[in-house]
Amino acid sequence: MTTSLNCCFPFNTDFVGGIFSGRRRRDISAADRACMQQCDSCAPFLLSTQDEIIDAVCGPEITAMNATLQANIKRIAIVYDALIDNEKPIVEQIRFDPNSMDPTTWEFTFVTIKANF
Repeated sequence: MTTSLNCCFPFNTDFVGGIFSGRRRRDISAADRACMQQCDSCAPFLLSTQDEIIDAVCGPEITAMNATLQANIKRIAIVYDALIDNEKPIVEQIRFDPNSMDPTTWEFTFVTIKANF
């Protein structure tokens, strides 16, 4: 399958995947490189690092959002792993101070929770 990004440089779908690794960027001929440098759609693929390429293609907002999502996924994974750990429960004990209970609302103002983190 051959496609074009609004310029004279044709590439197949394998090229797009490989260009992020740097291997394919080194293999671009001088003529194709010159064409790509003139094309706003293709020029970002000639940047030095994978991070620069992703930032140029996706934009800084998407890159920042992706970094935030990755950090949140790591935190969620930690919580999930703790939830499925049968040997060390997250909550070991909950104590309610009966003297702190409001008799009109049945709400406790002092609760002790013993947890494993």
